Amino acid sequence: FAPNLETIVQQARQVARVVVVMTPPPVHGPSRLAYQKRKYGARATGVEERSTEVAGRYGDVAARVAGRHGCALLDVHQLMLREADWPRYVGAGTEDGDGLHLSGAGQRFVAEKLLALLPTLGLDRDALAYDAPWGFEVDANEPAASLRAHFARHRGALQANSGVLGVDRGESRPLPGAGEPYSYGGVPAGAFLLG
Repeated sequence: FAPNLETIVQQARQVARVVVVMTPPPVHGPSRLAYQKRKYGARATGVEERSTEVAGRYGDVAARVAGRHGCALLDVHQLMLREADWPRYVGAGTEDGDGLHLSGAGQRFVAEKLLALLPTLGLDRDALAYDAPWGFEVDANEPAASLRAHFARHRGALQANSGVLGVDRGESRPLPGAGEPYSYGGVPAGAFLLG
């Protein structure tokens, strides 16, 4: 795990001024076992193949890698464990929850924590170029039109190299590439999510 994460972070650091490494969420064992029974029936082993303890060890490695490379860390694992009802963030108590992957509530939790972290990194959510619209930006009655409008704005932001505010938070600094759109491997992109 560590060598692969090192490689991912090194590659991200080549194209991004700010990289945020996130730790994995905790694992809810009872939900994991219930999912196993739903998926495999009589073939279910009844043994947890994932655990909060192991996820925590992955988180420790992620924190060390982030520190070595000067990256920000969003410790999702520890932040969730501070919440008494954290199992709901990995689908506990839901029909399709598997105790491992983020539920809608878990996705909202991570998004809120990440958005709260952005200003501490000198980033303004509203000034960032990003690839997909926020859910509230999509008009449920005319999704195609709102998506076309979003992507037109997005292309404009990439062409203008906007997205990261300067230290004085008043003027935009160019993104990497000296006048070229923000890209990775020659493919223009506004933000990367590595999970």
